[in-house]
Amino acid sequence: MITYWLSKTGESAAEGPFTDAQLLNMWHSGSATAKAMICEEGSPDWTPLIEHVEQAADFQRKEDAIKQRRQQMQNHARQQFEERKKSPGLALALSALLPFGGQIYCRAWKQIFLAVGFLAIFAFAALSSLVAAGWIVWAAMMADAVIGAKAYNKKLAAELGLVI
Repeated sequence: MITYWLSKTGESAAEGPFTDAQLLNMWHSGSATAKAMICEEGSPDWTPLIEHVEQAADFQRKEDAIKQRRQQMQNHARQQFEERKKSPGLALALSALLPFGGQIYCRAWKQIFLAVGFLAIFAFAALSSLVAAGWIVWAAMMADAVIGAKAYNKKLAAELGLVI
């Protein structure tokens, strides 16, 4: 950590050492004025405290601008997420109404091929009086739609750099 010696009048005896934070507190409280000089510990050169304060203020402005930009980016990512996320409830309802409807809604194209297979099994089961097996398959498709919506949202959040 860098520390500094302080001469409050530029001619008075040096006090310190002080940290950056302590110097800035002295400046803001008025206990160090524009006449004050500082010297980095180990250096022979004295500089006006005001220059150090201005550099610190400039650095703080840049840091604040970076924080503000990061916040804007996070807000934009959250907005994108809210606009593009999929509802597990809607995926469930769509799958309940239409076999593999929830998979289409969630754009789970690989699961659609599985769902088509499930639909074939369901149709076969219905035709062969294995209605209970058909309903189990349909329920599995509905559960897959809910899982698919949650997986879609998790992947979307990761793409946008969000933690959900």
